[in-house]
Amino acid sequence: MAMLAFLLATLLDPVQAALVLAAVLLYRGPQPILVAGAAAAAVSETVTVVAAVDYTWGELLVPRLVASLAQAAALWWLVRLMRQARAGGDAPQAGEPFAGEAAAALGSISAGSAVHRSAPWLMRAYVRRSLRRLRIR
Repeated sequence: MAMLAFLLATLLDPVQAALVLAAVLLYRGPQPILVAGAAAAAVSETVTVVAAVDYTWGELLVPRLVASLAQAAALWWLVRLMRQARAGGDAPQAGEPFAGEAAAALGSISAGSAVHRSAPWLMRAYVRRSLRRLRIR
């Protein structure tokens, strides 16, 4: 029962939530929820070890990790919604090949035009997607 109370207290901890939010905002790679949750749990555990004399590192790591993963999931979802709202609902979704200006530019190329060269930002987007696919594998 004490572990459940600690889990609830950790879930509502604003300092850990700030660490999770910083990790969610800074990390742009794959699996942002897992990385942000694990990083925040490790930093929180380290700060607790430094602050308390008789505390050993990892003593309450599991409930802290569970709470930080729950915070990371909620904050990542919130950050994603804010980014989509800021972009006017045109933020690229996972698996969507072109978004925003790139899709408009690609659609503006007529089938009968003599020049079929892609715009430079389309090539950058293509290279970025290719590198992301290679990183995921």
